[in-house]
Amino acid sequence: MNIFKSIGLAFLAGSVQAAVLVSSDGAWSTNGINSMSNNGMQTNSHNGGTFSQWGGASFNVNAETQTLDMQAPALVYTAGYTYSYKASAAAAQENMITNQVVTLLADGAPVAASRVSGPNVLGIFGSDNRNSIFGYRTIETGDPLIGQTVGLRLSSEGSQSRFRADGDSNLRATLTSHAGFNSELPSGHAATGTLFETEFEMDAGGLITTANPVGMAVAAGAELVVTNAADSYFRLNLNAEGARNRFELEAAGELFQAETTYRLSFLARKMIENDLSQNEINIILGDTCTNTLTISTAANFYSFTVNADELALAGNSFTIEFVPEGATVTNSVNQYRIYNLEVSAESLSAGVAHLYQTSFETNGSGLVASDYIRDMAFSGTGRFDQDAGSNCYVLGGTESLSVTSADDTFRIGTSYEIAFQTRGPSPVVVSAGSFSTNLVVGTEYVDCALIVDADKVGISDEPLSLTLGGAGAGETFIRSLKLSAVSQAIGCWFEDSNMGTNGGIPPDFFSRYDAANVASWTNSLETMEVYYLRYATYRDWLKTNSVMKTRMAEVFNQYGIKVALDDTEATWGHAKYNYNTPSYQKSIDALQDLEHHGWNLCAVGMQSVLSKPWRDGPYDMSWRILDIVEYIKQVKPHFPDLEYGVIDAMPAKGWEYKSHYSALKNAVEEAGYTLDFIEQDFPIDFAITGSRTYEEMVEAEHFARFALGWKSGLYLTSSRGGQTSDELWRSDVIFGLDQYLVAGAAPERITLAAWYPHPVYTAPDETDPALNPNGSTMLGTFLLMDEKLSEHGFVGSPESVSVSVDSDQPLKLVADFEAAKPVFQWDALTGREYNLYAATNLLSGFELVRGGMSYPQNSYTNETVMTNRTVFYKLEAVKP
Repeated sequence: MNIFKSIGLAFLAGSVQAAVLVSSDGAWSTNGINSMSNNGMQTNSHNGGTFSQWGGASFNVNAETQTLDMQAPALVYTAGYTYSYKASAAAAQENMITNQVVTLLADGAPVAASRVSGPNVLGIFGSDNRNSIFGYRTIETGDPLIGQTVGLRLSSEGSQSRFRADGDSNLRATLTSHAGFNSELPSGHAATGTLFETEFEMDAGGLITTANPVGMAVAAGAELVVTNAADSYFRLNLNAEGARNRFELEAAGELFQAETTYRLSFLARKMIENDLSQNEINIILGDTCTNTLTISTAANFYSFTVNADELALAGNSFTIEFVPEGATVTNSVNQYRIYNLEVSAESLSAGVAHLYQTSFETNGSGLVASDYIRDMAFSGTGRFDQDAGSNCYVLGGTESLSVTSADDTFRIGTSYEIAFQTRGPSPVVVSAGSFSTNLVVGTEYVDCALIVDADKVGISDEPLSLTLGGAGAGETFIRSLKLSAVSQAIGCWFEDSNMGTNGGIPPDFFSRYDAANVASWTNSLETMEVYYLRYATYRDWLKTNSVMKTRMAEVFNQYGIKVALDDTEATWGHAKYNYNTPSYQKSIDALQDLEHHGWNLCAVGMQSVLSKPWRDGPYDMSWRILDIVEYIKQVKPHFPDLEYGVIDAMPAKGWEYKSHYSALKNAVEEAGYTLDFIEQDFPIDFAITGSRTYEEMVEAEHFARFALGWKSGLYLTSSRGGQTSDELWRSDVIFGLDQYLVAGAAPERITLAAWYPHPVYTAPDETDPALNPNGSTMLGTFLLMDEKLSEHGFVGSPESVSVSVDSDQPLKLVADFEAAKPVFQWDALTGREYNLYAATNLLSGFELVRGGMSYPQNSYTNETVMTNRTVFYKLEAVKP
């Protein structure tokens, strides 16, 4: 099992934030090209064009054959990053209107399909009126650009585009989730926030220590901070005489903590290379755990994450040492330089939206209950005892133990974690209500964890009970039994703004689905569970556009996004038909059309059907309820698997709603149907300004969930922000969401939506408006919404059944070489795969003999017999 995970990436300043790789800033002057800029990291060249003074240093281009190239030879395209590029040009006068052009370069050559062109004028001419165009490229594993140097080319389709040397034309990189930095945490756990973050930065004056809450410092006698005219760094030398530098960071009195992950990030390069075979440094944590990294001669960014429990680091002194690998070099000296080191820690100890936890501990004569929050009783047919000096409960044969609650049930929307330590010759049968599974654990104590989603395994509303039992001969030993419950995740839904008009769409509604632009909002696509489509958007923009419907379906399906229809057809249904039975054939046709084009439909929300005023006067609630019943009657037979619900503003308006909701529930059920959900149309600024309260929002949500049994949701938006600015809309939404959750809200989903002039743009989804070419975009706010939900513990649910078995015992491989063909045996555990390797020479490394062997397989016969040769074998256990 690989404990350390290390990644070498081209250096991107600022770690996971967006970094400028190449820039027009200083790339040319009023007289000509500057061959180098960006502190020597960037090379610049041009073919044709002229340079002048025009609002600053200007590069003037008359044709696409005239180009200016900006490249960073030390930086390469790297998997896990989105590269956003921008060109800003202007037209000096009306006869110079044309399209400016920007193209990515890789190893100096244009990248296919990266060319972007667009107007060089905003409608006003002059140096202060530049227009900007943008492109995006996400690099994933297997992309042919990986390893090629990054660059950018500026040009123009005609005469004349003028670019300025002020940095407004540039290439940036942003770390995306594709890199896997966030995949280090074990299943079922959530990072509960950064515990600390320590950064050591360098400048030409020496070492700068910032954001240092744990008091980390360079250990005495291991400073080795070297400063020259350009920069500073930690220096590591290894010479031919065996002299070796090291440096160490320490935090006085601080220890590595249990249930915590630690991440190290730094920039490094091998500056002096006289021995090509020596190219590694060791990073030693807590004086016991060593990670060895290969360092290249180019400046690269390195990062790795470790789990203190997996490495038995917990309790060790908090020290981090860097030292070259090996005792000597063959010639002169090798030198390594370490820059800008960052150390951070995150806790794994807290559950997600923790409801309760009950732990049962034993001593030699009985039961000790701790953290006994839920009233649960213990019973069993086995015995309390001690085993190897520890307290335990012993099950003989098919004996069992049970933990039950007299009055509680497995709850809807809740996952349960069952954790214990056990050993025994036979499987342990674990039962949660009517759900049951077997865990094979072996003869030494192992840590077992079973996460059960009550809804997905069908035990919701069953009596809350847990049973562990033996499944055969021999004795099974159980200790440290714990049962905990965590609430569900809040689903993140999204709906495009209509810009304050019926049928309106944002300006980038179509363009963001272009192949070149999808990369600008992939983080949102990966976060989004459901896309809400307005019926008016379908009616006015998609109904006759088969190409766009197909393209949107392709994007949504690629990222597993389902679609709900925000339908206004039921609103005033009977009134629109002169109080005769309305027809909802338009809704049926729309749903069938979307399904035909590949859309994965999941729900229909009837918009404002209970609360929107009728244009011709009063419209009684009884008619509104009948509109809903008739809609479900007509549409559900065509789409029986969809959820049907209502989007309603009565609580936000301060109207009495409970009696109307109850009457609606009764009417729908009397017709033989069910209403699945209700979503509050409740602009969050109503609570911020005090015209309504967060408690009223939570009360409406709880009434729908607990009194009526409906799923609940919230349409998250800001009325005053939407009428004022992108920035105020974002500020209201995120602040209000935080206060709403603090007030005790826990809806099943939240839909980010707007029906105002702001925000203007949907994408990109970069959350920092200073780095986002379109400022505070709606999808940037969508990612901030998801971050806020995570801060409050509402994160992704575990799988239906997630099982882990962790052993602190070494893996034992037993081989029988007396047989005609070697036979290998080991103790197989649940949740493990085993790989067998062989080598005839340890210097040449091991080769795989057989991989992917999982329980119940616990042996392998090697059919290939190697005679008269020494053979080494190795068995590896991995978590699939």
